[in-house]
Amino acid sequence: MKGLFIINPASGSKRIQRGIPLMMVDKLLSDPDSKGLEIVYTHKKGDALELARSLTPGSFDYVCAVGGDGTVGEAAAGLYQSGSGIPLAIIAAGTANDFSSSLGLPKTYDGLTRMISGMRTVKMDMGLFNGKYFYSEAAGGGLGEVAHTTDPELKSRFGYLAYLGNGFKKYGSLKLETVPLIYEIDGVEEEFDTFCFTLTNTKRIGGINKVAPDAKINDGLMDLCIIKRTEPIEVLPLLAQCNAGTHVKNTKAIEYRQVRTLKVRVNEEGRSFPLDIDGEEGGVLPLEFEVIPGAIDLIVPEGNKTLNGNLTAD
Repeated sequence: MKGLFIINPASGSKRIQRGIPLMMVDKLLSDPDSKGLEIVYTHKKGDALELARSLTPGSFDYVCAVGGDGTVGEAAAGLYQSGSGIPLAIIAAGTANDFSSSLGLPKTYDGLTRMISGMRTVKMDMGLFNGKYFYSEAAGGGLGEVAHTTDPELKSRFGYLAYLGNGFKKYGSLKLETVPLIYEIDGVEEEFDTFCFTLTNTKRIGGINKVAPDAKINDGLMDLCIIKRTEPIEVLPLLAQCNAGTHVKNTKAIEYRQVRTLKVRVNEEGRSFPLDIDGEEGGVLPLEFEVIPGAIDLIVPEGNKTLNGNLTAD
């Protein structure tokens, strides 16, 4: 098979970003059915997007994105916009690797090689968020401060525990003020005082396992989780509930919906609300969002129970 590897050399662990892709390439090159592989390294933001967007039908049998959420998101968006129909494989080489971990995508050389050689694909939804595409998650508000200021090396090594640790460190200074936001969810307006919200395609965000416990990557929906007015003493217990998936029962603090379209705006003049898209800063409100059902084909492993929990029934 002919494959294109798009590798971000600045992502995550050097051992992962350099070791696994090159060993995979060696293994795949030894496959008698291989027609040759191509490797391209990105140098700046937007390189993966432009490269994937330039592809044409049949130019490759698959594209493999190697990097963090930003790199993978660019490759996914580019493939969708290209109209090439080329499927995407993911080698997670970022810090949190939420999407890959949520789906249980393989982390070993043999597992990754088997996945690509098997070429089992499923349709994956994407989101269009203020004119930008995302594949994993978008968010807004307060907890972004914790996520963006947690040391990347600690996130890589300790995941959810790193966020908890940084939360304790920032406990005295973390601003928990809420902002009145108007949400138009599938055409119906509601208002919630909001500390933060997430809009996600998979269950896991920021190393926290079950922020969106009902999420499926191919159901034509994204899962919206709104954290409403929250006291400082409640933040860390609420994060623990999110890790267990029990927070959706906490209706005092949480509003949890599945949405196809969403508009959000601030209901107080002069107030702002920061946004985040696939781990990158995304400007401020207002926002307009819609799901793109079955946007691209994602290469996945066979017989994976974790993956099956993130898919709708065939």
